[in-house]
Amino acid sequence: MNFSVALARHWRRKSPVSVLLIPLAGLYGAIIFLRRWAYRLGICSIYRSRVPVVIVGNLTVGGTGKTPVVIALTHALRQRGWRPGIVSRGYKGRASRAQRVSVDSKPDEVGDESILLAQKSGVPVAVCPRRVEAVKLLEATEVDVILSDDGLQHLALARAAEIALWGGFGNGLLIPAGPMRETRGRLQSVDLVLGPEEAPTLHTFTSTLGNAINLVSGERLTLEAFAGETVVAIAGIARPERFFEALKDRSIEVSEKVFPDHHRFIAQDIPPAATVLMTEKDAVKCRPFAQPNWWAVELQCELPDEFIDRLEELLRQKDAR
Repeated sequence: MNFSVALARHWRRKSPVSVLLIPLAGLYGAIIFLRRWAYRLGICSIYRSRVPVVIVGNLTVGGTGKTPVVIALTHALRQRGWRPGIVSRGYKGRASRAQRVSVDSKPDEVGDESILLAQKSGVPVAVCPRRVEAVKLLEATEVDVILSDDGLQHLALARAAEIALWGGFGNGLLIPAGPMRETRGRLQSVDLVLGPEEAPTLHTFTSTLGNAINLVSGERLTLEAFAGETVVAIAGIARPERFFEALKDRSIEVSEKVFPDHHRFIAQDIPPAATVLMTEKDAVKCRPFAQPNWWAVELQCELPDEFIDRLEELLRQKDAR
């Protein structure tokens, strides 16, 4: 079991280790409190874009589906006549200055998720560790709304709407004693809370596995083509068990290989001569050395119309704050 998976399991319950880390969590909480007041009092400056910014973030460390939700949001807004763009910090990328992302960008430069966003959304994508600079880069394009993949805690950027994705609270403790970036009371100040179907939220989304796409030929197969076959399933994501269970639900025999979130794959990581199914995010990094029997499995996310209706209301009624 790798460290990231072990840590995620540790954060799901209160343990002696959690209790020992509570003083550090208290210090972290004090820093959050003071930082937020520094922005409210004008001690730290806030950039207000001429284009409305929508933050899609969460309260916890780890995957809650932000990237597929942002992709689904871009499609939904485009269908309603908006011209969205996307900004990201380019996590795990080396880029230190704002830059546009293309489908041919390198993961070690701009991060894996930003390339997936560019591939799947079809809209302008910009990355920078300082999200404000990425926003400024997109302001020079024809976008009329900017979606920020993560950034709920990035207070230097004003926002027209905040969307918090529900991922549960784990053991309910702040980092490092638990997975919480902020206390659960923060949900009271966001504009919209969105969660999977089992979440106790007003707005829910559905996510399902789609087709498998061959990394070499681009051939597309339904997952039923792999039913009854034993495949190697690899996942370098925050919640790999979700991917594995979803494959098993489609009657696929799975040999699981777990890697840390955002793992930088090399060819030796993947067993030779095996049929391999992987997430689209992992495929971004594996495509340069892909074999003919490697497949990326699509993740399809659907958002309810009433959720998009409410977001449009916020975009039209509220100035960036």
